[in-house]
Amino acid sequence: MSDYRNSLSLVVVLIVTIIQASIAGNCRAQVTAEKVRRAIKSGTEYLLDRQKPDGSWKDIDDHRHNNGVTALVTLALLHSGVPTSDRKIEKAFERLNGRLVENQSTYT
Repeated sequence: MSDYRNSLSLVVVLIVTIIQASIAGNCRAQVTAEKVRRAIKSGTEYLLDRQKPDGSWKDIDDHRHNNGVTALVTLALLHSGVPTSDRKIEKAFERLNGRLVENQSTYT
């Protein structure tokens, strides 16, 4: 469960960092472009390292919200600049393809 929380926390941090960087205006002295790039790179590496062999990322209970975390992590990675041609993104797409419709969960 802590892997899930860590992954989800990192996704949230990545999204907040991207938003913060885009509206930073008055905070430019505190948040530099280099710090943002490092945070995104670090978060991207963290998420890519935690992909499971089947192309998914660990969900909180691995059943109820199956593929929800995988979809969110994939979206975060794409927004962080990982290309769709990256093998890990392709694997995530393969995992998600057709499975989202099967699930009847709000968070999928």
